[in-house]
Amino acid sequence: MSNSPFPPPSCHGAVSHPMRRIMWTVLIFVEVLRLVGGDPSIEKVISMRVRNFIAQKHDQYVCVSRKLETELAYAHTFQAKVELNHVHHMLLMACGAPFVETDTFYECREMGACAGHDEAIIWGSRRDGDRFTTPNGVGFPLGPKTGFRYLVLQIHYKNPFPPSEPPDNSGADIGFIVNKRRFKSLTPGGMFIAAHFDYTVPPNRAKTDVGFECCYDAPISLKGFAYRVHAHSLGVRNTMEVFNNDTDKKSKISRDTQKPQIFIPNPEMEISKGSVISAHCFYNSTNRQRTTRCGFTQADEMCNIYLMITENSNTKKPHMPSYMCLAGRRGSYMTYPDDSGVSSSEYPVQSRVNGVKTKEYGPKISKEPPLVWSGPTGPSSLKFGHVSAVDTDQQGNIWLFCRRGRVWDSNTFTDDNLPVDTRLIQEDTIMKVSHKGELKAKIGKNLFIMPHGLTLSENTLWVTDTGRHQVFQISVSTGKVLRVAGRKLKPGKRQLLCMPTDVAVSGKMVYVSVGYCDERVAVFRIQEGNKPDSELQNPSGLDYLRDLLGPSPPPRPLPDPHITPGIRSHRPLRLPHSIDLDPCGRPVVASRTLRRIYTFSPKRGEAIHVSETLRMEQSQIFSAKYLSGGTKIVVASNSARGSIIHVSASGDIISHININNSSQKLPPFVHPHDLAISQDGRTIYVAECGGTSPTSGRLWIFRMETQMKTQLEPHDSVIVTDGEVTVDPNLLQMLEIRTLAMIALGLLILIITVVLGYVMVSVWSPKHLSGRPLPEGKLPRWMTMASVTTAYPVGEMKQIAGDNNSSIDEVESAALSALGDQLNLESEHETSA
Repeated sequence: MSNSPFPPPSCHGAVSHPMRRIMWTVLIFVEVLRLVGGDPSIEKVISMRVRNFIAQKHDQYVCVSRKLETELAYAHTFQAKVELNHVHHMLLMACGAPFVETDTFYECREMGACAGHDEAIIWGSRRDGDRFTTPNGVGFPLGPKTGFRYLVLQIHYKNPFPPSEPPDNSGADIGFIVNKRRFKSLTPGGMFIAAHFDYTVPPNRAKTDVGFECCYDAPISLKGFAYRVHAHSLGVRNTMEVFNNDTDKKSKISRDTQKPQIFIPNPEMEISKGSVISAHCFYNSTNRQRTTRCGFTQADEMCNIYLMITENSNTKKPHMPSYMCLAGRRGSYMTYPDDSGVSSSEYPVQSRVNGVKTKEYGPKISKEPPLVWSGPTGPSSLKFGHVSAVDTDQQGNIWLFCRRGRVWDSNTFTDDNLPVDTRLIQEDTIMKVSHKGELKAKIGKNLFIMPHGLTLSENTLWVTDTGRHQVFQISVSTGKVLRVAGRKLKPGKRQLLCMPTDVAVSGKMVYVSVGYCDERVAVFRIQEGNKPDSELQNPSGLDYLRDLLGPSPPPRPLPDPHITPGIRSHRPLRLPHSIDLDPCGRPVVASRTLRRIYTFSPKRGEAIHVSETLRMEQSQIFSAKYLSGGTKIVVASNSARGSIIHVSASGDIISHININNSSQKLPPFVHPHDLAISQDGRTIYVAECGGTSPTSGRLWIFRMETQMKTQLEPHDSVIVTDGEVTVDPNLLQMLEIRTLAMIALGLLILIITVVLGYVMVSVWSPKHLSGRPLPEGKLPRWMTMASVTTAYPVGEMKQIAGDNNSSIDEVESAALSALGDQLNLESEHETSA
């Protein structure tokens, strides 16, 4: 018998050997998973505070920075800690680097919160206790791996502290997920900001509407999950509506700006390619006797809307998406992150930021000389004449609108805007050539007097004739006229046209730029039926709706008593020479003599953005084509030399595309009239129309070193085809292979774990130990204690230890001795059996 102080184990407390093996196998499997995956509950909280701060002036901005040591972490919980009512609001920003790195705080109104361009707003609040948690599975990625190495908390204090006020220690607590195991299941969160930063609010007015809109044309769709509005004392309500001109789907957020300005959950807002973002900020200034401007102080006003978003993207790199719809003196435009699939650079070529040279933007022409065609290639002696317009189709074919020997000079039109020579051009004026220059088709004989603009839309051609004062829709296969706008040789207003220059078509809406003698954009709607007459004298198949007006002048600092509130005067467009569409179906118009590019809002009926930087070029703008992200390619000429210019979304010049013909023995590039960009974004076609010779027209073909991002540009593994977004089949196959590989790996780990567990249990089982002495300490500690606690509960063990005044080591030694006696008894029993 053993001298163990433990009583013999009871039968009902013992566990059979097979059951022990199963239990140990499960314990080993759980332990392996825990060691490999880590504890999913691991989180980290960063507290950011201003310590003992005393505001000494009005509208003082103070920042606190904190460097993130973790390589990657996802912020998901934010809680405001506001001690005094002097805090106007606080914003939390992610930065590549702060302007000042300090353990305390620094003033950051003039210099800003972040150094450089790596800056993203994450969260904001203005009241104590405000707590916001992102939806399950969503977090804001931060850390060196994302480029955002710092958190900066900016706090705006309204007024200086009175002498009796204690120092302030306000700030915020930010909760992070730092466990790598959970990263794969998290969706990166980001921010969409709509803001107007250049407007005024007149005094003594019950309602002032500051409205602006942007066109979203990235192939990545966005989904909002929370929003916040911001304005000052005059603010009444901020709203943001998202709609698509081609669909009826709309979503809207709206909130009283005098309520707590916190983030409100909202899962309804979705933004996709072609969406129009329309924002409005409403103000009431009936109790204010001065004009209020937009600014950072409490005496100014602000118009901000923040929308927390997630991207529907296949990118695997942890990043924080940041999109902005900004409005200023020149109108509104979008900015996009670098990996969004669009090109919207706001920085000039070789610009310097804080002394560091940034990367170069803008397309570059290939070093190989451009192609110059004066007619189709091959044995034919056919000549284009003056080429007034060019466009391309999806097959890579080039469509040209040619004057075939007719020249426009000072004697072409009378003072009544009627052509001196009213004879129709007896040769084909529309030519279809391949990318190799081979003539594939020609139409348009005995139809036009003075060809001007051409647009290809849904297998039909829309062309303008400044001599006939008409617009035609023509079938590309038969050359038959399908619809007509304007009356032959009848210049006029409204439904009549006076020297129309170009056409753009969006669904059933037709926009016509009327340039030389009326200066407007006429809007028509396609009407079924009503076929044109045989002589094409009268309009048919198009209903006139209205005119789009030029931009209104900047707001006056004081209201003009001679103008009734709500009625605006508008500037003329001054020779709108070309018209294009952005992905939202909004007309983009090039004013030739004003050297400006206007973007119109069909909903508002007026220009909402103007690119004015081109005025410095001293060249007339003949054509502008929309690329992506609001950028445009422009052709201009000063009658001595033509140029191709890349313009940013805000209207600044990104780069000049250099054309050096001196060493290439090419004709001078002098009279560009229209341009087109190939579907793949690698070729620019420029139609040249000028000179005194009837055969001096040419088509210039410029190859690009890098692909330009056009509206059809795919992003990552997303394919955009005919307006629909699909996933690359190669990506689907890769995902299937990866899924199968993960399943196989999991099964392999399970099998290895079970086998190892079974082997370990078999080796250390009582059968293998029977008949052998059991030295103390041979069994693993966890296995010994499992055996002891199976027969004797922990409480009973503690009672025994207490009764015998024994130490824990003595109790453990006694337990081992008891277990050895038990195993010997079981071995003897099996032998006798």
